Amino acid sequence: FKRGNTYYFDQSLKNNSGLSFRFSTDKAEGDTEGKEYKNGVSTKGRPGKRGSYIRIIVGNNTPEKLYIYCPEEAGMGNDIELFIKD
Repeated sequence: FKRGNTYYFDQSLKNNSGLSFRFSTDKAEGDTEGKEYKNGVSTKGRPGKRGSYIRIIVGNNTPEKLYIYCPEEAGMGNDIELFIKD
């Protein structure tokens, strides 16, 4: 990710139904969830429904590294790291 940019993650695919994802400042381990990062993050709709998405605005205060996790499915997304560059 690049600071100052806005990113949208389309969640409208039917296979996403019931499975959302969150950004975290900590890596989720096993059955635990990371600490949710909410600054600049917004959602629209429900996963699996037309027009739904997750949006993140990467600002100056966004941590250099974020992780993704799925609150509905323990362990899903644990290995995804997002790096922020200036």
